[in-house]
Amino acid sequence: MRSRWAGITFETLCTKHVEEIKHRLGISGIHSVDGSWFAKGGNGGAQVDLLIDRDDHVVNLCEMKFRDGPFTIDAKYARELAQKIESFRRSTGTRKSILLTFITTYGLAINAYSRQWVQNDLAAEALFQEL
Repeated sequence: MRSRWAGITFETLCTKHVEEIKHRLGISGIHSVDGSWFAKGGNGGAQVDLLIDRDDHVVNLCEMKFRDGPFTIDAKYARELAQKIESFRRSTGTRKSILLTFITTYGLAINAYSRQWVQNDLAAEALFQEL
């Protein structure tokens, strides 16, 4: 079972633990700016839960998903991810490399879509590990 409230709460929790996320990603020593991002557009726009814009010319687009088990990317959601990445690239004009990062309650189910699109996957437990 999932609720909008639980999802928003999980996103808030993640944004309060950005340093732990960066540590688990191995990027804590790289200067970065973080925050959320959204753009309005003809197809309804796009929104990124957490964006980590790094000085090493890489951007982590972080998707946060609260679920009762591993989160699964299906074909429809994979298309949404592709559109989100393209919208971000087009709207910002960035030439940086874009890495898609998932932060979920119980991890990401591994399938063809997750292997194609996701570069980093963290479970909620990563938010509470000592730095």
